[in-house]
Amino acid sequence: MDDNEALQHLRKAKTAHLKWRTYAQALAAGVGVEDGKAPVAHTECEFGRWYHGPGQALREVSDLYDDIDDPHRLLHEAYGDIYQLAKAGKFAKASEKLNTLEAISRSLMDIVDACMDEIRQR
Repeated sequence: MDDNEALQHLRKAKTAHLKWRTYAQALAAGVGVEDGKAPVAHTECEFGRWYHGPGQALREVSDLYDDIDDPHRLLHEAYGDIYQLAKAGKFAKASEKLNTLEAISRSLMDIVDACMDEIRQR
């Protein structure tokens, strides 16, 4: 994987992530989302399939690659909790969990940004 391709995949992942995060925000606010936005394992989302598949080649261009997996997994766990709480009508608790998700999200985006910077500086 060359640097430009790696950056393109990471930019796409960031965009998809930010869009996905809005679903969690909507759920916590009591707004329903489509069934297709139900939680999935971190290895089953579009980014997860890329990260655990073809994205493995990113290890060649970034030392930070492995740092992405744990926060990505935690993010999906938090989303699953929010989804279940919202389905049960527990929106206050879902909003509390949203704070956790947003903190994990910021951490994950910081790692992705650092990874992109690392690639750009090669």
